[in-house]
Amino acid sequence: MSTIRQLLTSTSRVTGYVLILLFSTSSAAAQETRATVFGTVRDASGGVLQGVPVVVTNDETNVRNDAVTNPSGAFEIPYLLPGTYTVSAELDGFKKFSQTSLVLAVNTRAEVRIVLELGAVTDEVTVTANATQLATTASASQVFTNRQVNSLPMYSNSAALLARSVPGIQWVATSNYLGLHSNAGASSITVAGGVGGNEYSLDGVPNAGGGRRMGYLPYTDTVAEIKVETAGFDASKGHSSGANISMLSKSGTNAYRGSASWQYWNPQWNATQSTTNLAYYGGIEQAEREGRTADAARLRSQPKVQPGYSNSWAGVAGGPIWLPKVFKGTDRLFFFFSYNGFKDKKTEQPTQVNRTVPTEAHRRGDFSDLLALDPVKYQIYDPRTARLVGGRVVRDPFPNNQVPVLNPIYAAYLPIFPRPNNPTGIVDAEGRNNYLASATPYNWDYVALSNRIDWKISNRHRSFARWSYNDFLEDRGDWLYETMRGLHAANLVRENIGATIDHVFLQNSSTIWNVSVAYNRFREGNSRNGVQQSFSPASVGLPAYLQERAAEGPCSALPSLNFSTGSYSNLGVGCGGFVNYSIGTVKGDLTKLLGTHSIRSGIDLRMHSRTNTPGGSYAGNFGFRNNYVRQRDDTTTAGTLGLEWAAFMLGVPTSVSIDNNASYDLTNPYYAGFVQDDWRVTERLSLNLSVRYEVEGGFVERDNKGIGGGFNFGSELPITAAAQEAYLRNPIPGLPSIQVRGGNRYLGVDSPRALFKTQHDILPRAGVVLKLDDKTVIRGGYGLFVDTNNVLDDTINQFGYSRGTSTSVTNDLGLTFNNADLRAGRTIFSDPFPVRADGTRFNTPLGNALGSSSLVGRSLTFDDPDRKRARQQRWRVGGQRELTSHIVAEVAYLGAYSDRIALAPTLSYLPEEYWADGNVRNDAVASFLNGTVPNPFNISNFAFLQQQNPALYNDMTTLSFFTSTTVRRHQLLRMYPHMTGSPGLSNGSAPLGKSQYHHVELSLQQRTQHGVEWNMSYIRAWDRRRELFNNEYDQVPAWRSGNASAPHHLILTGIAEFPFGEGKRWLSNPGVMRAVAGGWQLAAIYHLQSGQALNWPNAFYYGENYDDILLPASERDRARWFNTDNFERSTANEPAAFHRRVFPQRLPKLRADYMNQLDLRLTRGIKVPGKRRLEFTVDAINALNNVQWNAPSTTPTDANFGVVTSQRNEPRWLQFQLRFTF
Repeated sequence: MSTIRQLLTSTSRVTGYVLILLFSTSSAAAQETRATVFGTVRDASGGVLQGVPVVVTNDETNVRNDAVTNPSGAFEIPYLLPGTYTVSAELDGFKKFSQTSLVLAVNTRAEVRIVLELGAVTDEVTVTANATQLATTASASQVFTNRQVNSLPMYSNSAALLARSVPGIQWVATSNYLGLHSNAGASSITVAGGVGGNEYSLDGVPNAGGGRRMGYLPYTDTVAEIKVETAGFDASKGHSSGANISMLSKSGTNAYRGSASWQYWNPQWNATQSTTNLAYYGGIEQAEREGRTADAARLRSQPKVQPGYSNSWAGVAGGPIWLPKVFKGTDRLFFFFSYNGFKDKKTEQPTQVNRTVPTEAHRRGDFSDLLALDPVKYQIYDPRTARLVGGRVVRDPFPNNQVPVLNPIYAAYLPIFPRPNNPTGIVDAEGRNNYLASATPYNWDYVALSNRIDWKISNRHRSFARWSYNDFLEDRGDWLYETMRGLHAANLVRENIGATIDHVFLQNSSTIWNVSVAYNRFREGNSRNGVQQSFSPASVGLPAYLQERAAEGPCSALPSLNFSTGSYSNLGVGCGGFVNYSIGTVKGDLTKLLGTHSIRSGIDLRMHSRTNTPGGSYAGNFGFRNNYVRQRDDTTTAGTLGLEWAAFMLGVPTSVSIDNNASYDLTNPYYAGFVQDDWRVTERLSLNLSVRYEVEGGFVERDNKGIGGGFNFGSELPITAAAQEAYLRNPIPGLPSIQVRGGNRYLGVDSPRALFKTQHDILPRAGVVLKLDDKTVIRGGYGLFVDTNNVLDDTINQFGYSRGTSTSVTNDLGLTFNNADLRAGRTIFSDPFPVRADGTRFNTPLGNALGSSSLVGRSLTFDDPDRKRARQQRWRVGGQRELTSHIVAEVAYLGAYSDRIALAPTLSYLPEEYWADGNVRNDAVASFLNGTVPNPFNISNFAFLQQQNPALYNDMTTLSFFTSTTVRRHQLLRMYPHMTGSPGLSNGSAPLGKSQYHHVELSLQQRTQHGVEWNMSYIRAWDRRRELFNNEYDQVPAWRSGNASAPHHLILTGIAEFPFGEGKRWLSNPGVMRAVAGGWQLAAIYHLQSGQALNWPNAFYYGENYDDILLPASERDRARWFNTDNFERSTANEPAAFHRRVFPQRLPKLRADYMNQLDLRLTRGIKVPGKRRLEFTVDAINALNNVQWNAPSTTPTDANFGVVTSQRNEPRWLQFQLRFTF
């Protein structure tokens, strides 16, 4: 009901879509899923025949489609649903021609050559179709037939997962269990270097969610066929620089047909994650080794894997619509309805259950054990002893690392953190991963409905309509289940609703129109449960005013604690929010047959929309780092583990903040038009010449609530003169002055309403197919493609409208703390948001009131107002050869060159001359640049703003950049010194990136023969990208090996019916053996794919050749993935801050583990009287249980440097299914 209500109340948006429809004339079917039959009618002498009626009839619905040959003898009938057809032609004086069993696949063009023989029309020449396997277009694609969709192994009967197994597609996602809700995992595929996103369509219209994902993942029994196109040179396709994935839903036929299925799996039947085995058996062995036999027995009695289950069900049915004594829809009106859902009750994936919590000693404040590991890295210093020495803040160590508790909220949080269970083999030398949360809930609840109506109104008009709906709720992430079940549950919600109406009008035999209207909305966010809302700031000892503040937000919640990556697990989830991603579409197709030319033209209109219900941390968010418990303010060798927990105990956070986020309502339009000529030059030569024109508008927020595009580089700010004058009073030697100019823009104020300018692109395409003989085809094509920049995939910066409150913890790098007196035992938690000079505690949204000064003292990554869409030139040439009547081979080369890829160079960079170089740590440079100098941006220099601009002044008082009396030297040496943080100032969409991609492809395909079919492909790829800024001062990116493509990828798919039983080679006679041995089928998918190149930090390497880092396969194992010798391992000697990169970010030859996965499906079918069938199916995903390891640590100072600590893929997964068809 909520979905329908929201849809109906969005009147302005619906009105916009209706206006698009009213003002459109014709439009292009950019993702057409239906098939086309074309050909020429000749007499026995080879002469063309004009005026011959040709009829193409669907064998299952008896729906006929008519055409008449033109003066060139040509005919074409588009918009045919995939299926089996009969083609007939008759003319007085000639025998009737009939071709039966013509199978049409999704989005294909099938040629039928008709030869009429002299004779009476009552005579008939019938041929059985044996369609060639050779391609009739230049595009590279693969079609998954209905048999393949229902037979190949896959998780959860999610048909979209088959796209991974297409030649040229690179599978970049983790190989883990994916359900019908797993939009991101199912969409994680790339093509031709992975520049931009893919285009997903269902029944010819967009099927888009947010973030370049599919919106709706259909169940296999609702899908007729799937086509995946990796190199399409058809100008009717656009809105993408990636692959085109088109799915066609099933439609009803003259017979009532359907199915009911139930699928089940149990995690305890599956193979166990390698790290789980290591912890399980390691714990037993350790207990036995230490003589704790009772503990060993207890551990053996516990399951390696927590219990769980999944129940998945589906029911589909279709046929003619029949109202007794009123209407019978045979041959005219059909329906197809589906309902499916699942409930999973299971535990979290083994790769997600390793957590880090404080040890028993650390909970008491005893960190002495860390000193034995590394006294430099893990010595904790007392923030109460801070003092200035030589201009630096220096602190004394806690004796023996014994830390007191000063934080008043510590006692409330401590019981929520579980105690470590120290899984053997998982805990690293520094104590990370000491809590194996193996029973973390990971539960799913999903339901989906869809319905399709097909209507043949007349011989000249036919239509279809389809709607779909799905809803999903996930209970995941609650790693605190032992201490506070439900507190940390993410409660992810995904919901999708889509509707399509399509109409085909046959104006005459050479002119056909098609128009479709569609709407799709994908909703995603996080709800909150009762446990989460039962907490409040007051319940953990924070002041009552925080409780009142939380009550004004969307929910009450436990204030959040966050620690740095690689340290302790964060606690707290805040308030959930939702985002609605919508797309309204009007499009169609005009086809005109002129001689041997098939001309298509049209337009494609879309309106993208994105709205939100904001969430966030409305009860407070406290961050803890090592800043104030390390020896000096510029120390870079301090660790995080231990130190950050000590900071929590002491009540010295690094950040204190609370959210107040704004809603938004974003739209951007997309318009495209194309003209294409499919020209049959001769019987053996075909050309495709076309051009597409695309226009995509910039993002518009309904109320202009957002930062505008670009940056006012030369604008003078209210603080400009005073800051520059203050600097002159205390200049840095060698820097006579600073330039304080430049500020942000606001939409609709000093920036246009649109975030960036409308983008126009002309995209030529061409293809050629040359048939050398009846068994050999040479084909090639070229196309120019652009990516899409739309609000479904990106959003805006709403600073000023979203305006949280941050408390400045210290103004002098921890020498003293604001609103606290640690020596007296009073921390900032007694009053984390104190009353300010204006009498308020919290910021209120200022909108655009601060103008260009809004982000001064902060960081800004702006959108380029001249933002471009990434552009790719793609070309392909190859040859196909029919080796036998059922096997075809192809060898092809594909190349791509891309430019205008958006990158984010840092504009507030520290110039190159200040950076250290060489292979030796330079503490002098780091110390110099991190040294403090008088702060020209101190608030005391801007007292005049209290009268002239009080809103700006009050905002500045909340930022330590302005309240601190000192500033680090490097900040003043930077370009745009008034922009702080990381990255400071950055152009987030600079079109500087480039990509070069090439691959050679070898493929073999056998179509079904005696129940056996298979495909094999091998890709050898080369991929490099110009996308890396090695140093922040680099304004031109460097080339590196791309990770969107694997150098090697072998794919095998196959289906084989066993040759036993009725109609088979053996045991075909009735009897017991036929009953036992008949009806079996085996299907398989196999992937062998290279691993990704490893990413490296800056490091000192003392070897002579990078190739020496590689280990031979015989020496490489999980404990030593590469040669760790010759690296600087000491934290005291690693590159200090401000050291230019001296080690490559990637080494192309050094890669993570490769994928080696075989998936199997075994099916036993039993015939049931009345054209019914019962099937029992077993899927074994990763049947051989091959382990693919995650990437090893590449940080030389890490205790696990070169060590693989976890498994990347899913262990062998078994799922069982019963399916009844009728």
